[in-house]
Amino acid sequence: PPAVRGMGLVQGMNGNFASAYESMEKARNSAEKEEDEALAYVGIMQLHAIRRGPGWLNRVGENFARASSLAKDLPEAYYHMGMAYKFAYRFTESEAAFEQVLKINKSLLDEAEEQLETVRKIERAMPRTELEKGIAVLDRIPRADAAALLIHEVRVEIIGKGDQQSGRSDAGAAAKGPSRKGRHPLPLDVLGHPLKSEIERVLQLEIEGLKTFDDGSFGPTEYVTRADFAVIMADVIAKKEGDPLLVRRYSRAVSPYKDLR
Repeated sequence: PPAVRGMGLVQGMNGNFASAYESMEKARNSAEKEEDEALAYVGIMQLHAIRRGPGWLNRVGENFARASSLAKDLPEAYYHMGMAYKFAYRFTESEAAFEQVLKINKSLLDEAEEQLETVRKIERAMPRTELEKGIAVLDRIPRADAAALLIHEVRVEIIGKGDQQSGRSDAGAAAKGPSRKGRHPLPLDVLGHPLKSEIERVLQLEIEGLKTFDDGSFGPTEYVTRADFAVIMADVIAKKEGDPLLVRRYSRAVSPYKDLR
């Protein structure tokens, strides 16, 4: 059964859900131990969480209940319930599920502790919109999502303009947008992208680390590294302070990090 479950997960990750669910059913039907049958239900939970079709979270919950009825205090069931809640943006319930894994204290301890820390960071950050919550649960973000964060969360369009009142809405910033005069030419790989507006507005601001590449592309799906994000935020801080030479003054500073020369 474990081998068949693994094959089912591989099939699900490759989008072949018909075969994936069939493999999980095969794993369940061939199980001789109740725990193996329960883990097959956990595998079905994982498939629903990967696919996220209509009513997916309810289906995850139903299979969690089936797994729990066969094997009490199964760490895998609580862990993947926690992951499902995380991707459904139900962070309080996700936190409780990961805490239960630690309480059971059998397996997945490191993974649950890492996820618990992540969920708590997300809760402290208090993402407001569906866009921000969607970005918050990612392990790494593409350049397009970084642009969206700067527009909606950091609100870079009003930085340094003296009008950062809490009452000003994102909608107002969006309505203003970049001026038509001197509009930055939109890269071809951005046309049709869901975050095209945010990317265009960021390009107007000419933020270091989020400009177009030499070939004129933006690379909306390319991932942002920690170094990239440092460059982006350093330029945002310089713009906020109204000091274009701010970053340059730190260029000769001794780095406290052993992996930066």
